[in-house]
Amino acid sequence: MTAPVILTIGGTPYPFIEDTLDIKRKISEARRLQVTVLDYAGTATFQYREQITVTDSVLGIRYAGFIIDDKLDKSNVYPDPTVEHQLDCTDNMAIPAKRTSNRLYTTPTSAGKIVTDMINDVLQFEGVATGYAVQSPTTTADWNTGQTSSVIGGTTTGDGDLELLSSSSLGTSYNSTAQWNTGTYSNTAAGSNMDISLIGQTRNWDDGNKSSQTLFGNGSPSDKVQGGAYVLNCSSGSETRSRLDFAGTWQNGTIEVDITISNDTVLPGVTWRTTNFGGADGGFAYAAELSTSKLDIRKGTNSSGGGSTSSLGSFTFSPKLSTGTYRLRIVMNGSSFTGYVNGTQYVSVSDGSYSAAAMIALRNRNPSGAGSNNQQFDNFGVMQAISGTWIAPGQALDAVTTIAGSVVSWDTSLSAGGTIKVETSTNNGSTYQVVGNGGSISTLAIGGSGAGLTLKIRVTLSTTTTATLPDIRNLQWSVFGGYVASGIRTTAPLGIDRYARGNQSGLGTADDGQVYTQIGTGTASIVSNRAKIESLTTDVYEILGNNSWTDCDATVRFQLSSGTIAAGIALRFVDVSNWFRLVASATQLIATKNIAGTPTTIATVSKTQTVNSFYWMRFRLFGTGPATIQGRVWLDSTLEPTSWDINTTS
Repeated sequence: MTAPVILTIGGTPYPFIEDTLDIKRKISEARRLQVTVLDYAGTATFQYREQITVTDSVLGIRYAGFIIDDKLDKSNVYPDPTVEHQLDCTDNMAIPAKRTSNRLYTTPTSAGKIVTDMINDVLQFEGVATGYAVQSPTTTADWNTGQTSSVIGGTTTGDGDLELLSSSSLGTSYNSTAQWNTGTYSNTAAGSNMDISLIGQTRNWDDGNKSSQTLFGNGSPSDKVQGGAYVLNCSSGSETRSRLDFAGTWQNGTIEVDITISNDTVLPGVTWRTTNFGGADGGFAYAAELSTSKLDIRKGTNSSGGGSTSSLGSFTFSPKLSTGTYRLRIVMNGSSFTGYVNGTQYVSVSDGSYSAAAMIALRNRNPSGAGSNNQQFDNFGVMQAISGTWIAPGQALDAVTTIAGSVVSWDTSLSAGGTIKVETSTNNGSTYQVVGNGGSISTLAIGGSGAGLTLKIRVTLSTTTTATLPDIRNLQWSVFGGYVASGIRTTAPLGIDRYARGNQSGLGTADDGQVYTQIGTGTASIVSNRAKIESLTTDVYEILGNNSWTDCDATVRFQLSSGTIAAGIALRFVDVSNWFRLVASATQLIATKNIAGTPTTIATVSKTQTVNSFYWMRFRLFGTGPATIQGRVWLDSTLEPTSWDINTTS
């Protein structure tokens, strides 16, 4: 060593016998230091695991570690009260050596991942800290979160893998009215939520909503929603109708509703093709009446002034029906009308008097002497048909010279029951094969060719009752072609900063060399190796650098200084009027988007963050039309959860 050499114990320099200074280096064990320290006053005490360093004035720190043994010696000829401390020391490897991790690895794991897990789980609490990033991609979505060039997350192996892009791939998404309209409808129609469904309307009143219903009739008609059912009141000797304006006009189709019947006197039911509504009884066009004794299809005057009615056909139940709830179905088809109860056909009649499309109404007829009656209805539905299809236009696959894989997927989150069947055809619709959600096209063999093939997708929506309305949206298919020669996936961060720099005004230059740009009014600074944003008068964004990407996965350690503020991460930040963000307050975790200056809350969950305590936040955003939003928050010094607090699409 080059003199002078300073030996420091617990931050205090001590004299020592230079000939005794010995630093041992062995491959199979930690570095050891042995040295004799001179304690002229005889008062020094050295604790087990007290820190010790040896520093050379030119070469810097030559040894750092901890005392593990102190032997006192007063036998040498030194004036009293001098004491020699013969110290034995071990280096900083003692820090990890004394700690263990309880993390279990059920699959082969790289050494780098194990090391970073050890730092995160235990060593950071011993003061061992370093900058690192860890990602363990397995699923298709994981692979696609990286920055990719000529590669893509696939489904060829396990739950996901990384594959070279094909030299030519094909695919289509149906997630707008314009895209759905390129196909052929049969008893189906595009909706306003990037979806298609059977043509129809339903209402079950579970939400208490009876809007867009208009009352008609005599005897002071009234209605209400009670217990998740619709109640239509009718006084004795009167008739009441609730026109279902929300359902629109119908000429042909199937009407169904649950009706609770209690006797053979009160005659509840439905009316259809009525173009002239009024308060007088008999003004309907056609009506079905149900009681414990009979199902009757009747014809009225279709006028606001009412008038006499006649039976077109009826069925008398023998024995009578028990009191209770029954499902009435009326099928309208031109001049033919068929009546069902609980799925069994009882009446079929024909009449061509009224053929125009018109409103449907729920009806309660209460003949004289029956007293005031509250008639209950539930689970209404009307559909053009209880089964329908949509067929996509044909897509030639000749460009895919070598097939590497295929996938078909869709979203059923808006469906209210029924059955959704998706089929594929590669011979332009001559034959079809059923495909599962996220499954492959069975007639496209990997390694085969798309030459001469034309792909069609057929969707069949069906239901057994008009109370349920099957719905499908965001239908997508892809056929991946032969592989390109090479490709790259990288998870090098688009931005990274540990704020390990001197105190300063503003956030300055990050670890990766990029600089921050502040938007919004507030004061930003670096204090004690942490970024601090305070004195807010508006939302404040600190934009790091100029890198941009569509799919992002961001993590930050944060602390709230007050219960009245929120902090988090913004991704796909174009400007203050266009972004996605995830923020945490003292009580909530909130995902929001801002499109052209109109912010919309995507999801909110209750989540308590204690003020002045550190937490971690992770925010993932990937995909488009819709995008997947995932976010979670967890307490510092605890393991990152495996589940997401927010996991949705937008």
